[in-house]
Amino acid sequence: MQSFINQMSVERQVVEVVIDVETDVVRYLGEQKYYNGFVKQENQGDHVRVHFLTGSLMGFARWFMLFGDHAKIVKPAELNVMVAGIAENTLKKLNKVKCS
Repeated sequence: MQSFINQMSVERQVVEVVIDVETDVVRYLGEQKYYNGFVKQENQGDHVRVHFLTGSLMGFARWFMLFGDHAKIVKPAELNVMVAGIAENTLKKLNKVKCS
């Protein structure tokens, strides 16, 4: 797996992403996981560890928001920052609507 990731990283500019998704939610990732660079998944009991090689970390962050309340980012740490930023911006916009 690591040699594959290294080879892909040299050939294309990709980032390895690993997330843990609740077992009963994994099926909802559907075909979208392939568009986001799906490599493999491993059953870990109460969750499934899913590996990706993505060419767009921001695109992945936005897709992750669809099911993020049922998942955890393992790596990269930068993805956590992106997802948190998207969530904060969303909350700001929701609060503006509530206050109006």
